Amino acid sequence: MIKGLKGLEKVHPHQLLTYLFLFGLSLVYSYLLITLTIEIFISNSETADIQFPKFYIVASFLILISLYIPTGLIRAFKEENLFLIRKKIFGLFLVGAVFLIFLGIGWLEVSLQGISLKSNYIGTYLYVISGLHMVSVLFGMGPMTYYLYVTRHINSDGVARLIYFTSPYERTKLNIMHNYWIYVCFSWIFVVTWLIFLI
Repeated sequence: MIKGLKGLEKVHPHQLLTYLFLFGLSLVYSYLLITLTIEIFISNSETADIQFPKFYIVASFLILISLYIPTGLIRAFKEENLFLIRKKIFGLFLVGAVFLIFLGIGWLEVSLQGISLKSNYIGTYLYVISGLHMVSVLFGMGPMTYYLYVTRHINSDGVARLIYFTSPYERTKLNIMHNYWIYVCFSWIFVVTWLIFLI
């Protein structure tokens, strides 16, 4: 146990905070999904009249395909290929934006079924779970936007480029963004799969 805690000293504080945030998010998702499952089985609710939003499934395919984008981020950093790094980060940002639009259309699909936050508790869970995921995607897109802004002139400045590619913290930031996006993808696939079988 103590040996494991000593290992935490080597983890950057931003990385540790990100992992703690993702762990907390996992607990919230688990609580919501388990609570919804229990409520459906206890109340014997009829879920056949609720159609699962098609755009949630479309968003799932999009986000599954996007798993390819962050691969090679660290390798690109080692090769000092800033163009490729920025291209991948921008790709993730675009996928995140389209994903949010798809979730918004999914909300519209639910509301067109006459389901609001108050009218149906299953609908409430759909809104809350997808809303929580929207927030987690936005949290990921914020640092991406900042990163793209900060690194826009590095290639034209030799000193800034040297400092950037010799900084362990810059590599850590890329590692955090990579791991965060992987979590966002797999957590959404898990949530959608659970809800499809449940509803």
